[in-house]
Amino acid sequence: MMKRLHLLYLFLIIGGLMGYSQESTDLPDVWDFGATQLDESQYDNQLSVEVINSWYDESITPGTSGHTLPDFTAGDLSFTGGGSDRLRTS
Repeated sequence: MMKRLHLLYLFLIIGGLMGYSQESTDLPDVWDFGATQLDESQYDNQLSVEVINSWYDESITPGTSGHTLPDFTAGDLSFTGGGSDRLRTS
């Protein structure tokens, strides 16, 4: 019985060490609605000026006022528009 407990402890310790020692290659996703591109070696930028402008009909000039956000999906983020939500641009 003690031998089995020692073996169990050994597996738990080895498993814990292996779990903590593995480097993650996945970068954190970021959605910057200002379309600022963060350091690509540290972050996975999900938005850009081009992506944000693509949400709108081509007849809408970027930077104009009076238009509400449409529905969109960017990576894992999805948004349902139709209210008075706005994206302010400069």
